[in-house]
Amino acid sequence: MDGSGRDGENPRIEPDRTRNTVSGPSHAPVQTGRARDIHIGDRHDERRGVVALAVVAVVLVVAVVVVVVVALVRAPGGGTAGTAVPGGQGVTTAGRSAPSESLSESPSVDETREVTLRPGTGIDLESDATVGHKSAGPSGGLDLHLDTLNLLRPDTGGFVRDSGSTPSRGRCAEAVAPGDGEAQIFPVQGEQHCFVTSGGDIAWLRVKESTILDPSDKKVVFDVVVW
Repeated sequence: MDGSGRDGENPRIEPDRTRNTVSGPSHAPVQTGRARDIHIGDRHDERRGVVALAVVAVVLVVAVVVVVVVALVRAPGGGTAGTAVPGGQGVTTAGRSAPSESLSESPSVDETREVTLRPGTGIDLESDATVGHKSAGPSGGLDLHLDTLNLLRPDTGGFVRDSGSTPSRGRCAEAVAPGDGEAQIFPVQGEQHCFVTSGGDIAWLRVKESTILDPSDKKVVFDVVVW
């Protein structure tokens, strides 16, 4: 009989309380594991599950926010900047319409025509004429008359000096409204004037060229617009 037990009896296994081992018949320790390690593993698994759920929740919240923002942007009334308005009357900016300038305010190059007068001639600007013909004065529908003293006279009212960079019906209409313009002017190259035609239309002229003091070629060339 050895020290492990009596003959014919089962050997007694004594637990090792410090290392969670038991001693067998050969006195070799057998590892049985630790209860604390098992509990720690369970806690790690629980934490991983909580983290995963938190990540999923954050992703869902972000997705909902994106959907709401997109829906608000596309909602009626949001508008888009720079959208053209049918008919070419302007463009919309942030839901507002920017009016375009009326064609009558700024005539095209085709609406500005060149006319020439020599002393003792006049012209009807409401016709297609571009060169004046002999006349005694601004009558009989002649809107402009250059007399033999080199003075220019309108048929109706008077001339009002204009300083705009381009012809403007609105500006000229306001200028001639009082009806107190100059009855006659000496045409100086570069000067601009507003006036009223014999038919009551608003008109504008610029003295484009003047050789009125040249005895060999006395004439005045005008750029004219009639609205």
